Amino acid sequence: MATSYNIYERINKIRQKVAYVKKDVNVDKKYNAVTHDEVTARCREAMIEQGVIMEMELLEHSSETTKTTDSGYPSILFTAVYRVWFVNMHNPEERAHVDAIGQGYDFGDKAPGKAMSYAAKYGMLKMFNLETGENEESRIKIEEKSRLIDEDEIVKLREFVKNSGRTDEEFFEYLNRINPGGDKLSKYREISYGLYQLVIKTVAEKHGDKPSSGQTPETAASKAAAKKAKGAENG
Repeated sequence: MATSYNIYERINKIRQKVAYVKKDVNVDKKYNAVTHDEVTARCREAMIEQGVIMEMELLEHSSETTKTTDSGYPSILFTAVYRVWFVNMHNPEERAHVDAIGQGYDFGDKAPGKAMSYAAKYGMLKMFNLETGENEESRIKIEEKSRLIDEDEIVKLREFVKNSGRTDEEFFEYLNRINPGGDKLSKYREISYGLYQLVIKTVAEKHGDKPSSGQTPETAASKAAAKKAKGAENG
């Protein structure tokens, strides 16, 4: 991991690696929700990999006792506003933040901890633009698109570049042009599977073909070359 990346580049790389969090708990048999532990588990590896540390700053808080149990334990509603910081560990002065409200309701002294966990969860969800849902299949599809292409796919992509008559430099210029919102790419191993699929679709549609789900850049380029050759013969 290069230490020269700024905090926003690191956050963007975490967004690329972690895109979806499955709701893992049912609340009062009424709705499903995602827990602090689930969000932390999904983000932890990517944050460590990118050298991003999360810090919590308490901005304001209030608490009230709503009732007392027969045993004399107070039921406390603790409400707080936190500034959730995401810090570049290689340059701690470089940081980004989101503000989040947390509420915790519990007997005894657990309410403040619950409020802090709630705010931390939403800080990560918002900073990393994480989608939450109930469908495990959706999570798998999203993660498949965000993963980096493997060695076999790199070989196929290199073959596509060769068949298309482009140099590597020309191909990456084209790739960055059709992916303007992403990181500037210069190496095959940096390409996501989602972008790999976009190449297939773009090449196929350009030549009037509807891409099949299993089509690769290699077959897309071959079809395009065959269609071009047929056109030349008819001409």
